[in-house]
Amino acid sequence: MDVTDDGTIPQPEPASDPAERAAHLFALVGSWVFSEPMTQLLDAFGERVPTAGASWEDDGDNVAGWLHLNEDLPEWADLVFDDSVAGVTALSAAQTDIFRRVLAVERMTAKHFNFRGNGGPQYRERSQALSGDFDSAFRERIRELADRLGLVNPRKPRYRRYDKTLVLGGGYRSPLLRPRYAAQLQAGGVGLGELSFLGSPHF
Repeated sequence: MDVTDDGTIPQPEPASDPAERAAHLFALVGSWVFSEPMTQLLDAFGERVPTAGASWEDDGDNVAGWLHLNEDLPEWADLVFDDSVAGVTALSAAQTDIFRRVLAVERMTAKHFNFRGNGGPQYRERSQALSGDFDSAFRERIRELADRLGLVNPRKPRYRRYDKTLVLGGGYRSPLLRPRYAAQLQAGGVGLGELSFLGSPHF
């Protein structure tokens, strides 16, 4: 998650235990989701990044109402949205806050970018996806901010060696393009470690 602004990317400890790695992951996700490019992107759609400590804003939809058909959050996530309880035992107060804010941003972006949801939790294949009705200037602004978030043009890997690499699946061309890109990284001298491929069910 590479953000091309002046933000500082949290660096992990050299030999951290699982709890420390999890804490680093929360900090890394927070630095990306709450970055200036994300703030500007949400602002362009009339949304705002939730401030730290903000209550979960119920818009009348259920907590996971933005998810696709047959997708759900784990039951323990319900505790994260309940202001009357401390949260999940395994998460610190700061981590719980990051989790809530990230899911709030996820819900906002689904409202504007879920072109495969048909206005609800229904699911469309990529070939059936709707197109965003944006003018050319607005499209360019979205592309610029998305690129600053590392979502458009490839970035060089941060490290030269990884313990594990996960190649995501998907329909149509993705199963060809993503493994090909992994192979290009490996050919360029990046150690991929244990290689896994993740597919998705098509009902």
